[in-house]
Amino acid sequence: MAAGLTASIAPSPMFSLSVDAADVEDEYVAGAKNGVFTVLMSQSFTPVLACQIDLTALQVHPIDSSYAAFYMAAKEATERLLGVVPGFEHNIAWGQWS
Repeated sequence: MAAGLTASIAPSPMFSLSVDAADVEDEYVAGAKNGVFTVLMSQSFTPVLACQIDLTALQVHPIDSSYAAFYMAAKEATERLLGVVPGFEHNIAWGQWS
């Protein structure tokens, strides 16, 4: 499995998820979105509902990309952004949104 992407997170008055995926198959975009939602839903704290997540630079491998590859890439990126994996801290200044 092979997939790549860049993820960013920022405070927002309401939840937003955007994916910049020109020329990427819908199946791979769905996998990436579901990877993000899986992590957000597993974290039972309010700030995840007040954020904007942007997925960009989706990289498709000509042979080894799949729904599962994009799911895992987005899941791991979101876990890092939220600081739920060892060695990572929240990559967001919650400020008034927390």
